[in-house]
Amino acid sequence: EVGKALNLAVILAVATGGRKMEVWGLNTRQIDWKREAVTFDKTKRDVRRTVSIPEDAMKLLKAHGRVLGDQPVFPSTSRGQAGGSFDFRAQFKKALAIAQIEDFSWHGLRHTSASFMVMSRVETQTLMKIFGWRFPKMVDRYTHLYIEHKAEVQQRMAGKFLKI
Repeated sequence: EVGKALNLAVILAVATGGRKMEVWGLNTRQIDWKREAVTFDKTKRDVRRTVSIPEDAMKLLKAHGRVLGDQPVFPSTSRGQAGGSFDFRAQFKKALAIAQIEDFSWHGLRHTSASFMVMSRVETQTLMKIFGWRFPKMVDRYTHLYIEHKAEVQQRMAGKFLKI
């Protein structure tokens, strides 16, 4: 069912930070089922990167039923696209309309992933590796999310060492 496939694609995008075509074009050969990881080999900068697939996302991926061989995880259902990847544009647009979400694109899922990781206190170097960023300045767009974390750390330090 397309709805379940779209749900899985969205979850994989947020869980891995994968770009639209990295997720939509995912092939079973890119998945390391034992290590629970995915290697994105067709990336924006042509630099392969391997990232983990969180446990719950991996369960959904396994339940999706495409675990063997060399085949698209999301195969196209169009007659002229045999062997290609499914194009979720129409389904994603419909899902956004149903959820009454405006001005949001698939790439927003990548930003959501980065935001969640920053709020989970993932280090800059790790973020750079997960998202395939070359420069730390790419992380800067998310630094406002560090403010709460920094305040918490400073408060812990003050409580421990600044007995005023």
